[in-house]
Amino acid sequence: MYKNIPTYFPGDTIKLRLKFQHEANLVDVWANFEKQEEVTTLMHFRFTARLRDRNNLRLLDRAGAHMISEAVLEASVSKESPLPGDYELSEVRGLPSGEERLESSVLDFEVPKDVCFRIAAPSTDGPPKVTHWELGWEAQPREPGASS
Repeated sequence: MYKNIPTYFPGDTIKLRLKFQHEANLVDVWANFEKQEEVTTLMHFRFTARLRDRNNLRLLDRAGAHMISEAVLEASVSKESPLPGDYELSEVRGLPSGEERLESSVLDFEVPKDVCFRIAAPSTDGPPKVTHWELGWEAQPREPGASS
């Protein structure tokens, strides 16, 4: 579906760095990615990247009520989830300071198009192959006066 997109494998960590304009102090930001399918199905698979550390949400600039912030969101790829395939950014959401985590309190951000990545399917090409090897040795230091 997409060409030249970042590809991740189980054990990888996906990092998404976002800069955004806003008018409320935020305490949390997260992004949802939807799995893209060739055929529309009733099942939707979602993959969420979240703040792993409060220090990953920083205010960069402020002019009156307008703020610019940066968030670094992360998600781990495991064998169990998400399913292999292409994922596209579907939404970025934020929680304003002092608000409860209720649907009515959450802010929806405008998101760019074509922010996507791929989760690789397990390889069926056989076992890993050794591509280089080298044998070596280190001489053991001799003690003074030792005979050979």
